[in-house]
Amino acid sequence: MSAQPRSAAAIAALPHYIDGEFVAGESGRSAPVFDPSTGEVSATVGLASRVEVDRAVKAADAAFAGWAAVSPLRRARVMFKFKGLLETHHDELARIIVREHGKVFSDAQVR
Repeated sequence: MSAQPRSAAAIAALPHYIDGEFVAGESGRSAPVFDPSTGEVSATVGLASRVEVDRAVKAADAAFAGWAAVSPLRRARVMFKFKGLLETHHDELARIIVREHGKVFSDAQVR
């Protein structure tokens, strides 16, 4: 069973996140993102060009070198901060899981 399709204006375009910034994408190609519970297109995602993939890989490689140089104590503090953010935004993240995977809300909330 499929819900009414959203208008083109209501469908979000999901960008790439490369080297600390959102990038719309230059390939001109995109793919639909479906809400599995309704079959409705909920967003579109740009398909990366080779240039964008190369840029993302280089940025990740550079970030790894920086992260590896961080002391274990500082890395632990960052990870605990991340854990706190996950806990703070638990219900919001569960709603995203519902939309992306079609899970029921109570199942998506399981810790």
